[in-house]
Amino acid sequence: MIKGFVFDFDGLIIDTEIPEYTAWKEIYARFNATLPFEEWSKCLGSNYNSFDPVQYLISQTGLPLDYDEILPQQRVRSHELAYQEDALPGVRSLIGEAKAAGLLLAVASSSDAAWVHGHLERLKLKPLFNTICTEEDVARVKPEPDLFRLAVDRLGIKPGEAVAFEDTRNGIQSAKEAGLFCIAVPNQLTSSLDLSKADWKVNSLADISLKIILERFA
Repeated sequence: MIKGFVFDFDGLIIDTEIPEYTAWKEIYARFNATLPFEEWSKCLGSNYNSFDPVQYLISQTGLPLDYDEILPQQRVRSHELAYQEDALPGVRSLIGEAKAAGLLLAVASSSDAAWVHGHLERLKLKPLFNTICTEEDVARVKPEPDLFRLAVDRLGIKPGEAVAFEDTRNGIQSAKEAGLFCIAVPNQLTSSLDLSKADWKVNSLADISLKIILERFA
């Protein structure tokens, strides 16, 4: 019996991944360099330990670039773009349905708490979640299973009683290794990635409902 849903945040609840990638591409362009999506995708759903965009830029330009100068510039631009975004299609509806039905809800994100909580508060979604797990809460972020394990533990349910919603390979690997059923919901940026390790793939949360999901476990 499914008792809870665990949602990824970036690229799943809100499209922050295109703003993040766009901000980096703008910085690269200033140095007449390019950031291929194939490289950038290595850190999607994880963090810069999986792919270091500053080090990659240094390798492309040969310039002694300063992290403390580049990273804040990227962060400001990324925030500027992301704060224009609303929740992705179907997010509010599914969360509302699940909450009304008494399911437990969690967020499991490799991003920092200020970023996740700030956006959820802005979108007025934060009160709907029973717990929010971010990078500060675990020793290892995705693709390791720590975040999803923590989320179900905080919800007080077993991994097999939860459904995870993810949009990246790192996130899917994390959810599956934690023992959750995982639904892949690619966005505009991640739709070209191989997400075949998920248990189920849908084009958008707007294409499914709570009833359709729970019927899979009837």
